[in-house]
Amino acid sequence: MLRWAIAASEVADAAVADALVRLLEPDDAEHVQRYRNAEDRRLALLSRLMQRAAGGAALGLGATRNLRRRAAAGRGRPFLCRATASRSLASADDAAKEALDAAPNWNYSASHEGGWVALCAEPLTLCGCDVASPRQRRRPGRRQGFLASVALLRDCFADAEWAAVERSLKQRRPNDDGDGGGGDGGDGDGDDDQAEVLAEAAFSRLWAVKEAFVKARGDGLAFAPLSRVEAVWEGGEGDQQPPAFADAAAIAGAARRGSCLAVGTLSIDGGPPQWGRWAVAVHPLPAAEGDEKDAEPSLSPRTPGVGPAPPPPPPPPARYRRRCWLAVVRGPPSETAPRELHPEFVDSLARRFLDGEELRRAVGGPWAPVRGLKVEDLLMDDDERAAVAAARAGAGASASG
Repeated sequence: MLRWAIAASEVADAAVADALVRLLEPDDAEHVQRYRNAEDRRLALLSRLMQRAAGGAALGLGATRNLRRRAAAGRGRPFLCRATASRSLASADDAAKEALDAAPNWNYSASHEGGWVALCAEPLTLCGCDVASPRQRRRPGRRQGFLASVALLRDCFADAEWAAVERSLKQRRPNDDGDGGGGDGGDGDGDDDQAEVLAEAAFSRLWAVKEAFVKARGDGLAFAPLSRVEAVWEGGEGDQQPPAFADAAAIAGAARRGSCLAVGTLSIDGGPPQWGRWAVAVHPLPAAEGDEKDAEPSLSPRTPGVGPAPPPPPPPPARYRRRCWLAVVRGPPSETAPRELHPEFVDSLARRFLDGEELRRAVGGPWAPVRGLKVEDLLMDDDERAAVAAARAGAGASASG
């Protein structure tokens, strides 16, 4: 399985971005250049590079350029074109062929928003992911409450979910003495603003889960209304959220490590929780520079279990930050969107029907931490690394001159 994330700031230099665009297939490069906003172009560029690299990293394929990422009928979710992959592997070694055979339903999901790009992949289950960014920024003179700013989306939430968002506005932080100040380690924003951050976070997590679910299935806008799917958290009861959602230190620690903050399942169309069939995990992503007075440490690039662990950094300030949230959803490959919507995607799943025990193991297995990537992690060979290094050097020389 893959859990990757990369910050848009990795391609802040225009010369480096141009060099990276030239590495893409023509269709992908054209897609990136359609974005008029520079930030959007950086996010789209990183997303395409990440998707290009995913097949090689997960399936052991060096010639990932030949594994074209395709979207059914030009829309919907992307997927591995298995026929193209098989042809590319015709002359590959046995290890590469075995990797593809061992991942009969390999599928992935990518999302970019709020300065972050994420990609997640699974070998057996459906996989969907979504990055949700804060929907309200603090601006001088803007006093509209958070709930008022998202009122038009109320019908996308089940009653219990919306109640949890509303309750977050009234929630007090641990050790909050109610004096109206910044609280423990606060930044002077006051309790009202901190309550808005809590409500915004509750909303973002739930929204990301819904988006990840429809991405996993391949429905997109065809699955409506979104209130049909409801998050059910392990450790929460009814419309109660897990305690970790209100723990600023736990959130910052999970963001630093890349680990999930909470796991759960889904209730679909008012039915019982789908434990053992659908599973959900939410990861807080590090707060970005410019969004707060000081940025949090980046995601660790270390692969779990490889090499010595770095010494733990000092504890972060115990305050709630506006941040992006990543939701990841796993589910049964038999529960895709109807085949007539996306036949190519459905046909790319070689084993749509898993037996009960195999499905429970795959859906309920461990959740991998999110690995923070650098641009160099997305390059395929020495020629690409040399091209990007030359672009960096040229940009540095221009800046110093």
